[in-house]
Amino acid sequence: MASIPTTHISSKKKKKQSALVRLRQPLWAALASTKIVMIKEYELSQAASESAGAEATDVDNLGNAPFYAQPGQIWVCYVGHDEVCFSTSAFPSEDKDQEMSGALAQSNSFFIDTTKPFYVRINNATWQPTRIIPIVEGQGENPTDPADDTKWDLSNGTTTRWTGDIYGLTPLSSYECEFVSTRSGEVLFSTSVRTAAAPSKSTAIAAAKPAPPSRLRPHESPATTIKASITTQEAKLNDEKTRFKTLRKDNNRRANALKKEIDRLTASVQSAGGNDDKFKQKITQNSVQQKQAEQAIEVIEAELKDISTVPEEILGQYRNKKSEWDREKAQFDGVMASFKSFKSSVDSEIQSLEDDNATFQAKRNKIASRIAKADSEHAQIMDANARGLDEAERRRQERVNIETEIARSHQSYVERLVAAQSANEEKRAALREPICRRNCPYTSGYE
Repeated sequence: MASIPTTHISSKKKKKQSALVRLRQPLWAALASTKIVMIKEYELSQAASESAGAEATDVDNLGNAPFYAQPGQIWVCYVGHDEVCFSTSAFPSEDKDQEMSGALAQSNSFFIDTTKPFYVRINNATWQPTRIIPIVEGQGENPTDPADDTKWDLSNGTTTRWTGDIYGLTPLSSYECEFVSTRSGEVLFSTSVRTAAAPSKSTAIAAAKPAPPSRLRPHESPATTIKASITTQEAKLNDEKTRFKTLRKDNNRRANALKKEIDRLTASVQSAGGNDDKFKQKITQNSVQQKQAEQAIEVIEAELKDISTVPEEILGQYRNKKSEWDREKAQFDGVMASFKSFKSSVDSEIQSLEDDNATFQAKRNKIASRIAKADSEHAQIMDANARGLDEAERRRQERVNIETEIARSHQSYVERLVAAQSANEEKRAALREPICRRNCPYTSGYE
């Protein structure tokens, strides 16, 4: 907790001391402050311009930074498993005198293309599997960096950008790439790259190759690099040979199959040549049968036209029968409608009578239950009579009264039931008479 106030006090002291120094030396302090501010602003503007012009999308496309505006710049734009792609900014186009001087200066070099402004060295070895392609632009822009005027002469305004790739590399290997000027032998750009893993059998070749020691020698020697590249190319050559053999076998098999098919078709064509007369006879016979069928069709069409006209006598009979049938149908529909209405009324009356009968049956059951209860009480009274005469007499009198009441009620219900049954019979007889009167005339008419 004590360290915080001490630090705060020391910073305050430093501020006071710097203020005293500025007061004593105002001119030098102002110049130093202005210089520091200018340097910071320049660094910020450079960082902003570089980040704005980077155009990096992913690890494979690292962008171009602000190199387009600076001549003689080289950058790596893609690193694969066996190749490295690069691009450059504007390089000055050389005239004939410069080309001759460059050729004489590099006459002692071994397999170096002096028509290009630079060549590639991999692990300090001149790398021949390199493609450098010019991209000719129109009128180039003057260099923005004045320091480059001593190195490149762009007064003529004609510049060329270059792009290319370095191939024949081994997957999962580290390389030191150097781009060397063909004019001065100066290293224009140097970087270290590591190739990616191969998607095919090259991965196994790269894994089988012993990795170089990373502490003493981070990169392989030129001889080892070239040997590894030759091994990789030989492996690719063997793969291509194997694929070529496979394709050749497939082509031979397909060619043999096509030859067999051609022979079969040729034999079928030759064998079919003698059957032309038979086919002509069949065609003639089919033509005759077609004409006969057309004539038969014409005859049948004429008969259909004659049959399609119906005589007037048959039409008149049809109309009479149709009107008679319609009249009988209307009468039948009327009778059926009246029968249905009468049947519905009879059904409703029968339903009401059945309901009354059910009510009487329920009452009869209730009376029967009462009789059973009286019988049980009678049995109890008889049991009590056996125990005492007085009690027996009293109960006998009660039983006589109950039996009398039961007989009277039974007689009353029987009479009501007989009356209801007679009434039902009368109603049924009354219902049968209209039905018979209605059915008898139609029955005699149809007979």
